[in-house]
Amino acid sequence: MSKVAIVKTIPKYPSPPFSPNIRYPEYTFDDLSAQDNYVYDGVRELLIHLKLDEKNVGRTEWDPLDFIKPGDTVVVKPNLVSSRHFRSGNILSVITHASVLRPLIDFALIALKGRGKVIIADSPERMTDFDLILEQSGIREMVDYYDKHDIDIEVMDLRWERIEYGLGAIVEKKGLPGDPEGYSLVNLGGDSCFDGLSRDKLERLYGADYNRRVTLRHHSQGKHEYEMANTILKSDVIISVPKLKTHRKAGISLNMKGFIGCTGDKNLVPHRTLGDPSNGGDSYPRPPRTKRGLIVRRVQDLLQDNLLGVTESKPSAILYISILRAFKFLLRPPRDDLKYGGGQWHGNDTLWRGIVDLARIVSYADKTGKLCDRTQRKFFSVIDGIYGADREGPIEPRLRKEGVLLGGLNPVELDLVGAQLMGFDYRSMDQLQKALEKHRYDLSLNVDDVEIVSDEKKFETLFGLKRDQTLAFEPAEQWRGKIELKE
Repeated sequence: MSKVAIVKTIPKYPSPPFSPNIRYPEYTFDDLSAQDNYVYDGVRELLIHLKLDEKNVGRTEWDPLDFIKPGDTVVVKPNLVSSRHFRSGNILSVITHASVLRPLIDFALIALKGRGKVIIADSPERMTDFDLILEQSGIREMVDYYDKHDIDIEVMDLRWERIEYGLGAIVEKKGLPGDPEGYSLVNLGGDSCFDGLSRDKLERLYGADYNRRVTLRHHSQGKHEYEMANTILKSDVIISVPKLKTHRKAGISLNMKGFIGCTGDKNLVPHRTLGDPSNGGDSYPRPPRTKRGLIVRRVQDLLQDNLLGVTESKPSAILYISILRAFKFLLRPPRDDLKYGGGQWHGNDTLWRGIVDLARIVSYADKTGKLCDRTQRKFFSVIDGIYGADREGPIEPRLRKEGVLLGGLNPVELDLVGAQLMGFDYRSMDQLQKALEKHRYDLSLNVDDVEIVSDEKKFETLFGLKRDQTLAFEPAEQWRGKIELKE
């Protein structure tokens, strides 16, 4: 039996450096907060619910993360997807808050006993200002607090490039230092969720940007490669701390979707397939109703492939947008013929495959990137739902002040529970349903073997609840009516 814990608390983030306001027996620092810290209390309650080092609860010896051993490398993986809310909403609905990381790092340090290291690492969306996001999330002030106590917490931006976007296209790419440990290509081959797709479909895969040649070079019949950050592969323990939020291309974005943040080149992660369901694609939810719409779609694809995909610069962006606008002006296609492009709908049959592939790699690839028969690192996860997000997630969502935290040892099982808590049927989303299927690189136990423990008793029977008994998050527009639990 596998346990997942849910704690309901006050939906309020504390002030830096996020110390508790109660002197708990195991707390190793001298300072306390003058204000209530509901987050620290909530994370601690999760660990108690999960019965981690149960015999020592309430004692100075309590070591709930004792699966971390002295000398281990512990990677704390938050969701730092974007430094901007694209509808000018609250950025804390988009990113993990550092106050959720603080107690987890405190307990990791207890387990390490002065030997080993803790690294906060993520590979956010490529437009993200990483320094800004460290300020927004509170991570910068938290790390400074540890530094004052002579504790070195490394912070890594795992990206090796950042982009500038404008005029409807990428106008500049800037190199970044990247992962100091480098990167490894990991090939799932016939064990990939993309295995078995036709040559035609594979040749229409679209990654994170216009240069599809890169995507196709790493995804062909018999080869499905992902560029993984070696800091992730060389870790002994991953503490994953995603947000509780929706996603326009994947339905939800929790642990598994967050593993895209373990990669170097996101262009090796296929996000959609060119076309619509009438021709085996999923970039659009339906074929265009007019020939004018069809022509404009094809012109846009050709320009992206043969102009933006060859040279990404401001002149290319200007030429791209000028030609596209001219065609739209001359042909006047109906707006609905061009709406919901980019695979942002429930029929996206591409992105879930990369999500499940990456979850298997993060679990089974060793420090060199070789896939092994057994899992290669330990996991713990806490989902930050103090502020959650629904509707047009992940970067244009509506803020949901829910005051919930979820915790457990299996990130996939935590995602199943998180989906149900949001009011979504896990069976309606491929990333979850496919992750449950038997596979050489299994990701989860049987759903019936998941025990939920909570201070909210109704959540302990979560898989039997109706939608109005859950948090009832609203999905993105093109997922409405497709994934919600029944009322």
